[in-house]
Amino acid sequence: MVVDTSPMEDAAAGPSGAVLNMIRKVLSIFSPEYKEPSVCEACGDEFVCGVSIRGCWCTEVSVSEAVRRELKTKYKKCLCRRCLESAAAAGEKIK
Repeated sequence: MVVDTSPMEDAAAGPSGAVLNMIRKVLSIFSPEYKEPSVCEACGDEFVCGVSIRGCWCTEVSVSEAVRRELKTKYKKCLCRRCLESAAAAGEKIK
């Protein structure tokens, strides 16, 4: 589903664009395409977190509980798919 936000951009052309930001945040609950890019704490690449009411791509990556605990001690935010898959694979090799 693609929503044309150009009329909203015109209406939100106030000093801070707060209305547009609020609308994008609400839309991002339903579709990751409206999310602002995040920066992966592991590699520094930009990516879009896929969390929405439908779930997230990160739930598709099988990460052991030990690796998950280790990642939580190193990082505060989400990792990109490549880094999460690499960490999961490295954890599997350690066993």
